[in-house]
Amino acid sequence: MIQHIVKCSFPDISTLSLGQILEPQKHVIDVKTKQQVVLPFVNGKYRANVRVIGYFPHHIEDFAVGRRVTEYDMLSDYSGGEETDREEDRRIFREGKGFGKKKWEWRFALEVEDAGSKLPKARTWLVVNNLAAQGLLDMDAEK
Repeated sequence: MIQHIVKCSFPDISTLSLGQILEPQKHVIDVKTKQQVVLPFVNGKYRANVRVIGYFPHHIEDFAVGRRVTEYDMLSDYSGGEETDREEDRRIFREGKGFGKKKWEWRFALEVEDAGSKLPKARTWLVVNNLAAQGLLDMDAEK
């Protein structure tokens, strides 16, 4: 079994249990009646002690995916999420040129649970994009 310990330094963020992080956040909308509404999402930064118990895709060699190089790659904030031109891909492939040059990126998900907790352990899936995976693994998918 491979163990990888990631140490992060967030001095202003206290460690929470995964259950606390996943608990729905409520916001008071009327102070007099104390009426609350559950927020649909929270944009926050959290720190938790978790361990990986599962991953997707099921084969580790599929954690990196290839995509066609585009003119948008020169932009610093290119995320790779834009729709590619599938008709152009088919035309290039039919002409015998294959798919041309590919750029490899990390794209996988990890199932995690609270580590070392005696309480019932909360579990969730974390989607890991290319930039987050580079920080986690200290490795670029191209290499």
